[in-house]
Amino acid sequence: MLCVLGQMYHRIGPLHPDPSEHPLFSQLYILDSGMAVEERMTNKANQGCLAETMLELDQMMRKTNPFVQSCQMMHELEKKEAEQAQAEGRDVKEMLMVFDADKNLDLRRYGLPTANEVAAIVVDQDDNWSNKHEIAIHQRDGTLRRIHGIDKHCDPLTYPLLFPQGDFGWNPKMKNRDGSRNITQLQFYSYRIAQRPDDLNIILQGGKLFQQYLVDAFVKVEESRIDWQRYHQDELRADSYKGLEDFLAKEAEKAHLPPGKIVVLASSFPGSPRNMNQNYQDAMAICRKFGKPDIFLTFTCNPKWVEITRELFHGQTASDRPDIVCKVFMVKLKEMMDDLFKKHIFGVITAYTMVIEFQKRGLPHCHMLLMLQSDDKPRLPEQINNLVCAELPDPELYPRLREIVGRTMIHGPCGELNKRCPCMDAETNICTKNFPKSFCKETYPNVEGFTQYQRRENGDKLKVGPYEIDNQWVVPYNPYLLLKFDAHINLEICSTVKSFKYLYKYIFKGHDCARIRYKTSGNELEWNEIDQYLESRYVSPPEAFWRLSAYDMQKKSHAIIRLPVHLENEQPVYFEAGREAEGLSKSKDSRLIAYFKLNQTDPEAKNYLYHDIPVHYVWKGNAWQPRKKGINSKLYE
Repeated sequence: MLCVLGQMYHRIGPLHPDPSEHPLFSQLYILDSGMAVEERMTNKANQGCLAETMLELDQMMRKTNPFVQSCQMMHELEKKEAEQAQAEGRDVKEMLMVFDADKNLDLRRYGLPTANEVAAIVVDQDDNWSNKHEIAIHQRDGTLRRIHGIDKHCDPLTYPLLFPQGDFGWNPKMKNRDGSRNITQLQFYSYRIAQRPDDLNIILQGGKLFQQYLVDAFVKVEESRIDWQRYHQDELRADSYKGLEDFLAKEAEKAHLPPGKIVVLASSFPGSPRNMNQNYQDAMAICRKFGKPDIFLTFTCNPKWVEITRELFHGQTASDRPDIVCKVFMVKLKEMMDDLFKKHIFGVITAYTMVIEFQKRGLPHCHMLLMLQSDDKPRLPEQINNLVCAELPDPELYPRLREIVGRTMIHGPCGELNKRCPCMDAETNICTKNFPKSFCKETYPNVEGFTQYQRRENGDKLKVGPYEIDNQWVVPYNPYLLLKFDAHINLEICSTVKSFKYLYKYIFKGHDCARIRYKTSGNELEWNEIDQYLESRYVSPPEAFWRLSAYDMQKKSHAIIRLPVHLENEQPVYFEAGREAEGLSKSKDSRLIAYFKLNQTDPEAKNYLYHDIPVHYVWKGNAWQPRKKGINSKLYE
């Protein structure tokens, strides 16, 4: 499974390699086909490839790809220039091949570009050309030049096998079919990766190249959004960041450096630390209203589902088709939510919150916290046993369930059986998930804030790989869900406040990454949340497809209205740098100030506390207005 850790770059090099290096990529196409194949076969990455197939691909690219033809055209002009310079007794002029991003090509047409359209050969260095919007291949210059992700040449240059005819990628000027509106980058890539019944989409058969293309596409979309944040810092500024400025000034004083610039990644950006913290606070607001969660459920995709395997092309595995993996998981998740919220298999659910995450190997999984109505809350051991099982099923009564448990719900094994298991702590040599569990004759609802499930020492064992395991290694599960969905579905009962605080913080912890608080830039101390996010992100192909498809990354049963609390004259004021006075004069009442004013004019409002106001009033027109009666909202749609 391919992934991206940190930032991704697209770069292009010179026409010729350094004398000490072998030709790579476009440099191979100025050689004849035979020499190019010999060079490719000496590359260790191509071990196991057939030379005949390499030759066929090379000849196809030379015949159909306009970028390859442009390189060949430049090489021919290079030889002519050398011959002419020798005849005239002068030095050879430097040569450039320029890909112009601003050519007036009709991006909606279906005609494929030609070599003359994608590139222009510049022989005279005195020619006036700008590298602001252009990609240039130098004849002898050995430096690498970055290609911007929104350049329409980026995709065909990066993935020539996926676009052998040089199909252009996305461009900010791209229009829809009738030319009425621009196509967004997200819409373009969603269309490119879609599987349509009457259309052979070669991208979907690219294997690891398809995985790379997915991650690359999502990174381009995300970085375009980040660029907006980067270049609109003035519009994001508010005096509520004053604490951040004070912190940086204090740290700069300790380091004996002046404080530098502050670059903020706003909470509106999905996946940012501020966004994660905001979601956590929203979940805690639901908890304050409906009480602690009763059930913690984790649902993980099974790549061996028949719905996935039957859709694979010949020779493909589930990792080659992250699109199918995500689509099937989405369908299964919706079916499970129907069971929970409409069929009430655990009882009537009054509130819930859920997030989607992706494992390091790429499979999507869902964390869900459920609050049940009072009559359905599992308080007694008998009620808990009806929902959760932590033992091996009887082989005579439930053979299929036993097979699924052995395949999907066994932890490790770790500890003395397998000290190399990833769950083992390197220092203490103890399992971080506290396996193996102790045997227990019956279920105890509250043991130091957690439920201790029934795990009887009945001598029942199951062979899993080379190990024989017993009930100590079984991850708690629900038999009904396990039989229906045939996947890893961990079900836990939440017992006390001690457990639910951990669970809420856990599901909104964000992606795995290394956080950097601040860094030195030159002679200044700098806080740059955008660079921190880019350098620490981890994106797998399934996550890239999920987010390119605009699927929900998190969901809650109730809408949350965030209520500010501040001292007098210390409400947030938004302004542009240099226009602070204007921002102050145009500042509007905060929700807290409007609440005080509401109490002065509406006697009914005095019956409600501040945090109950959104239940009875709606925020509209910069004021609290009475909520209309008779409007009911559904818990789940």
